[in-house]
Amino acid sequence: MVPTYDVTKEVKIEGTIQKIDASGTAGPIGTHILIQTPQGVVDAHLGFGSAAKPARLGISQGQSVTVTGMMQNFGGANVLMARILTTPNHIFVLRNEHGIPVRGVPRGSMTSRPSFGSGFTGGSSQGAF
Repeated sequence: MVPTYDVTKEVKIEGTIQKIDASGTAGPIGTHILIQTPQGVVDAHLGFGSAAKPARLGISQGQSVTVTGMMQNFGGANVLMARILTTPNHIFVLRNEHGIPVRGVPRGSMTSRPSFGSGFTGGSSQGAF
């Protein structure tokens, strides 16, 4: 059972990306970054799918980042479930305040579709804020 995300338990870490693992072999599936901090290395889970791909986020090894999220234990390892990723050029909201991954909306999509009523094919509207 996965613990419920609790914003009152959030922590903010700052450091340098030591490694990017886009396959997510340890902990939850998806993109992980290992962040070197003064206190040690932190494994931060950014999410899964195209919204969490390193190229889309513009992150690279050696880059300074700030990550806000909640620590969770997966198989004996602590993983920071990242909610907000801040790079020198951008702020990315990766999860909402309930820990649910937020899916990005492609640029120009809101102008090309005047309302959700036209062209909506069903599925979840989760993350459409």
